[in-house]
Amino acid sequence: MNNSCIDQQPSQQAKTNQGCVFFQDLSSKGYTRFRSKFNDQWYLAITKDGRTKSARKTLPWQRSVQFIEMN
Repeated sequence: MNNSCIDQQPSQQAKTNQGCVFFQDLSSKGYTRFRSKFNDQWYLAITKDGRTKSARKTLPWQRSVQFIEMN
């Protein structure tokens, strides 16, 4: 299984892996969440120490999936 979001292709255009496409959602508390296009129940999450968390283990109300937009 390829864990990379971009497939390594010799062509000029890189194809995006569908598992790496996210929708941006706004929570009721004003946080931004990124929901997977591949599976609606998977969210992008980062742990306290800065590592990515498995999308299968995330839930929409967890702090690790809540992001603040900076302008």
